[in-house]
Amino acid sequence: MIISNILLLVFLTGDIAICTAPEYQEQPSIAFDGNNYLVVWQDKRSGDCDIWGQFISQEGTLVDTNFPICIAENNQVDPEVCFGTGNYLVIWKANKEDTGKIYGQRVSPSGVLIDTAFTINDWGYGTNPDIAFNDTNFMVIWRDYHDLGKDQVRGRQVSQGGIPIDTSFLIPVTGSDREWPSIAFSDTNYLVVWSNTDSFHIYGSLVSTNGVPSDTVFPIIEKNESTMIIPDVASCGENYLVVTTTRDTIIGRLVSTSGTFLDNPFTISTEKIGSPSVIWTDSSYLVVWEGDISKGPTDIFGQWISKNGTLIDTTFIICDAYYYQAMPVSAYGNNNCLVVWADTRDFDYDIYGTIVSTLGVEERDCFANARNDRLEVYPNPFTEYTVIRYSEIENRNNAKIEVYDMVGRLVEEVDGNATTESLHSKIIIGEKLLPGVYFVKVRSYEPIKIIKLRRVR
Repeated sequence: MIISNILLLVFLTGDIAICTAPEYQEQPSIAFDGNNYLVVWQDKRSGDCDIWGQFISQEGTLVDTNFPICIAENNQVDPEVCFGTGNYLVIWKANKEDTGKIYGQRVSPSGVLIDTAFTINDWGYGTNPDIAFNDTNFMVIWRDYHDLGKDQVRGRQVSQGGIPIDTSFLIPVTGSDREWPSIAFSDTNYLVVWSNTDSFHIYGSLVSTNGVPSDTVFPIIEKNESTMIIPDVASCGENYLVVTTTRDTIIGRLVSTSGTFLDNPFTISTEKIGSPSVIWTDSSYLVVWEGDISKGPTDIFGQWISKNGTLIDTTFIICDAYYYQAMPVSAYGNNNCLVVWADTRDFDYDIYGTIVSTLGVEERDCFANARNDRLEVYPNPFTEYTVIRYSEIENRNNAKIEVYDMVGRLVEEVDGNATTESLHSKIIIGEKLLPGVYFVKVRSYEPIKIIKLRRVR
């Protein structure tokens, strides 16, 4: 009998040194093109801040070397990247002559810069840009110093050919300055979210696929905390998940594609935290953030959340290396996620990352002997050892038994051809395991099967 579905967290690589060039590398952003990830960041190796990039394979290996995307005069900061149907669009704020322009540069999946960089914002002073894609065009938003003396949120569509469409639009003006805008696309529209500086509440507004903002601006999270800033948003297609941080709490709230609330705000984590980021992975949301659990340097944490807002298992550590890790972001690609962050283990900020994989797990409380079951474990829970038996598997000699602990470490591994039984493969495991919870994974030509296992005293 299946009791519950959970996620087995597996780190497929150690920490990946993406860029360790001299001086500071910060503010990473990431996207996936179907084959590789592209990570971009602001980079001070030449003195001023430039925009650099690096491709990373799905297995977590660096593809070629770091390459410059923009090395113009003065500082280029706050990069973001998004993949369309054929090429990436990288955007950033340029401080050239203090004009506050938002620029874009198309990049091919092979790393070729397509044409030249172009200006996206058509007036005002832009900063803190973000980007999304709706299967036809890109939508770029930014924080803009408005002529009424207030920071507002503006946006503009950009074609896949790198041509800004029409003129920029303004989210309806209400209240105080708006900071740290973020955008996500569902199957029907965009949701733009931001922080208001007078109340420090998180507000939002829907925008149509052709760039028409709704007349309605609505508060999403109201906690009366003076440090509630930097929201982020992602969509599973059916709803949006908005996340933000207060002084000591990560908060989330689900919003429908029509702009109604699907629940009350809920707590994701109560660590000392900041800079939350969220993505959808085809099966669940992944929220990552920088956290402090010991009143010392920050580490990188994560939490899986179902599309109905339920926390899946517990918060997990992604990186707790020496000194500070900060500014985490992630992207999903073909069953795995690449999480990247800025890292000071070598004192200057560098860019590091790791590949995280999740697998659905069936939790069983008894011997499973139904004819269509491929994996039988008995006893479970066990005290000394347990027996894993395959029933009627043609390719049992190609099977492999792997046992993982709760943090995704491989602790035991057995080849399927270790037994000589012709019809029912039987393997004894667990004699060297400490009491606790484990996950048994069977690899064969059949779909991978995973079952939760407990050793008790």
